[in-house]
Amino acid sequence: MEPRAAIIQSGFDIAHMVFNAVVADLEDQAATYRIGNVPSVAAIFAHAIYGEDMMVGQANGAPMLLESGDWRERTGITIVSPGMTPEWLALKLNVGGLKQYGEAVFARTGAFLLSATAADFDRTVRSPMGQDITVGAFLNSFGLVHISEHAGEISALKGAQGLKGLPF
Repeated sequence: MEPRAAIIQSGFDIAHMVFNAVVADLEDQAATYRIGNVPSVAAIFAHAIYGEDMMVGQANGAPMLLESGDWRERTGITIVSPGMTPEWLALKLNVGGLKQYGEAVFARTGAFLLSATAADFDRTVRSPMGQDITVGAFLNSFGLVHISEHAGEISALKGAQGLKGLPF
């Protein structure tokens, strides 16, 4: 395994473990809860997984997993943009389908990291902030921060409902 992949993979392993623990007991009622203009747990969940799928697809030059099979139908993600627009927030999302999609995306991330070469990590991609950075830096910064940040948001919204957020 490429040495950078091992380091990045260990970060994703922890981030995925925490994210999965946060959403493990999530049910439809809690998932649709909103406080004012704050997106629902389901919208944040879908955005977080979509974002990782998009980033790993960009990193390995492959289409998003969401574009294969029946993932759009199973999840309710019918929009082709990760932004939390009013249209995104109005989606009718399926928590069970999002959990399955998340498992598949996380497995795809792990498979990419296991097979990635030094050349893969040195290739440049455009970051969400508009700068060209290496795939290694892209996944290590944007990928890990994105999924972890949204796990925290979901935890906070669950806590606001009197539910357990973080699993520890």
